[in-house]
Amino acid sequence: MAHHMEAELLDGVRYVNLDEISRCLHLSDFDRCYRRSTLIPHRLNSEIVDTRFVKPVLWFSPAMPSEYHNMYGNVSFTISMSDLLRSFSFNFYYIDRIEFDTHTSTRVLFTEKNYDNVFETIDFKEYGSPLKRSRWRHAIQCESGYSDYHSHKVEIAIEANREDRDWLYESCDLVANNHSCANILTFSNNRARYDPHVCHRYNLFGRPCPSNFFPEHTRSILCLQYCVQETSYNRFQILV
Repeated sequence: MAHHMEAELLDGVRYVNLDEISRCLHLSDFDRCYRRSTLIPHRLNSEIVDTRFVKPVLWFSPAMPSEYHNMYGNVSFTISMSDLLRSFSFNFYYIDRIEFDTHTSTRVLFTEKNYDNVFETIDFKEYGSPLKRSRWRHAIQCESGYSDYHSHKVEIAIEANREDRDWLYESCDLVANNHSCANILTFSNNRARYDPHVCHRYNLFGRPCPSNFFPEHTRSILCLQYCVQETSYNRFQILV
């Protein structure tokens, strides 16, 4: 059950460094981007704030080690915060907050447009802000209605035009992720269903994931089927 609410400062917050952010996709969605030579955006929707004026966005999140299970898919487009902010002059806004039984998500908007009359600006100096800027950090724990030690995730929507999306496509490193925990069955009331927390694209909606692969499998697919160059182990650049 998801509870949608206004974004607000977090209590009981704990931070870790934010060095890189990633846009993680299933292999099928990565293939669509590869064939178009760009990142494909989505409309920004919210049950809390009016998002009609925002152009389609690219969803990113703090990068995680490739051996950890990634619920968002198989391949991440990954870029450092320093490289990103050298190329963009963002304004930073809250979108909303969604509380699940397993974690809380604060959704934020990075945009070069001014939406001061639509969204609340993030104050990085306030204690409990989901993001800190002096040395980029993000909140990984907070208090919630479920627990005093609730997992917290920051979800970053980047408003990007076609030129911006092309630049991100070419500038990001590719990382092969661990998505092997997808398709795990759980049992409730003698009925089997997919664990909705391990695959955001398929299992969340009760469908089997077609690419529940370990990173080694995805790495071999990238090497064999796409024009990429491995720059370090399990990190690739698309050859354009």
